[in-house]
Amino acid sequence: MGEFDFGNFSTGNDLNKVNENMRWAEISMMTTCPSCGQPVPLCGFSELVTCSYCQSPVKISGKKWKSILDFADYRMEKQEDFSGEIGYAADLVKYTIKPWKADCEHCHKPLAPGHSALSCSCGNKVSLIKPPDWLTEKIGSLKFLSGSEELPGDNLQSESLVVMSCPSCGGSLNIGSENERVTNCSYCSVSVYIPDPIWLRLHPVKTVVPFYAGFSGKSNLQLKLEEKQVLKETKARLREQKRLDKLEALRQQQERKLLEVKITLSKAWRFATGFMILMLIALMGALVHVFAGPLPGFLIFSGALTLLISVIITCYYTTKPISVATRNPGEWTLFVTWFWVPFALLMPMAGQVMALIRTLILIRGKFAASTISSGNSSSSYTAVTLENREGWPAAVMFALLTFIYPLCVWCIVDPAAIRNLF
Repeated sequence: MGEFDFGNFSTGNDLNKVNENMRWAEISMMTTCPSCGQPVPLCGFSELVTCSYCQSPVKISGKKWKSILDFADYRMEKQEDFSGEIGYAADLVKYTIKPWKADCEHCHKPLAPGHSALSCSCGNKVSLIKPPDWLTEKIGSLKFLSGSEELPGDNLQSESLVVMSCPSCGGSLNIGSENERVTNCSYCSVSVYIPDPIWLRLHPVKTVVPFYAGFSGKSNLQLKLEEKQVLKETKARLREQKRLDKLEALRQQQERKLLEVKITLSKAWRFATGFMILMLIALMGALVHVFAGPLPGFLIFSGALTLLISVIITCYYTTKPISVATRNPGEWTLFVTWFWVPFALLMPMAGQVMALIRTLILIRGKFAASTISSGNSSSSYTAVTLENREGWPAAVMFALLTFIYPLCVWCIVDPAAIRNLF
């Protein structure tokens, strides 16, 4: 029968011994005959049952058996009663599942496990069959089904022969269980419909008699729940690993950033130191201009040009650590540092005050949130704090522009005033 073979059941000595800790389910099932619409009880594991009313075969698919038994095992793990339906219309199967304690239905004593049967001291026993392979492959926990060659309900007493009169000719008709519901009169050949009372005496209606299923081990649904749980935990671990990887990436990025800051800060200090030395040399030259006589014009011009170029170069390298540490774009760094350099160079007194204020801000290392407008566009920047004194080299440059630079300019422009001070 294809995937679902109901033809081969194992009984007897090839069965494993019944596990005393096995979960047993009591299953009652009912379907409807698709031919006559009458109820058909299912009293055991079988693909085909016969309708007691019209003798038509009624098929129960392997998929339905698998679904019902699978669900029965899940309910037995929880020791729950359950009633449900599967299928539609004439294909509908109603079922009830209850936990069964494997006790005798006559004396209610526990049935003793054995080979191919559960037995009681009173003589009652429940025969067992081993489920077919296709079913145990799908439900690994299913070990046994109750069953016998004669299913419950098949042993009801029926009449072997009933005599009735032909409604057409009055002849005697001998009706047995082998007759069809519509039979021919042997005298007048008229088709005669056997009435319900006679038919039911020949074919007693089966009643719903429960059968039993034994399970051992984890149910499929429990395995699926555990699989879902494992999947959930795996996803959680992956999310956690992803979070840790992200943190590790951020840590490595931070380390690279700190290393870059360290390198640029070291270079910035070298340029700040070089600019300090250059400014001191310029101051010494300016003092020579004051006390030893005027310096040649070309020497003053070349000195001023050298000072201007050194300011530009020093400003670039001393502000580099700020850019690296904050990752702010160039225009923000321009506003923080470069913007104030022309004032310090070109505006006496006011420029030095601005340079001094900028020196103090860079030493403090904290910048408030700001908005920089350029034409029709504007950019907003969050507050910035320099954690590793990245602004100090630039502060040294502005301090030199605050104190040393104006003194050099004064010495060149008005040497007499300087001499009068001494």
